[in-house]
Amino acid sequence: MSQHVNETIEQNKSQGEEYRLACSRCHVETRHLVLQSVEVSGTVDDWFDYWEKHQLVQCRGCNSMSYRKFYGDSENTFWDEEHEMEVPIKHEELYPSRVAGRHKLWRAPLLPSEISRIYNETHAALCNKQPVLAGIGIRALVETVCKEKGTTKYELVSKVVEIR
Repeated sequence: MSQHVNETIEQNKSQGEEYRLACSRCHVETRHLVLQSVEVSGTVDDWFDYWEKHQLVQCRGCNSMSYRKFYGDSENTFWDEEHEMEVPIKHEELYPSRVAGRHKLWRAPLLPSEISRIYNETHAALCNKQPVLAGIGIRALVETVCKEKGTTKYELVSKVVEIR
């Protein structure tokens, strides 16, 4: 079964636009300028519509560069009371991934190598919005620190219970 795809590609349609995005260097939400863009939109078999914006953006605070992908499709739409189509779910991805205010510890490179490795992976999971992996990472981090300090898990449990 073949599909009929009608696709349009436009270059630099959103060039010059500004968006408030989390900055990977400033560690807060800042204005970012779109330097280059490619926008793709299309229809598959006259019933499924999709759109994507691929943008090279620059922080207006620190001038760091990053990539933004913004996309959606007709399967995530609904009709409002005036029978106008609205798009409730829009997806945004930023590379490198980041979360505003979630910067690394500035002394992290001084940590023992095993703790540093787990810390870096856990930070990456937080920035990539992977809460299950981040939770596992936090537990592994606590256990590794306890092991490094020569304490047992039972001593840790009793200390946590004392705090409550």
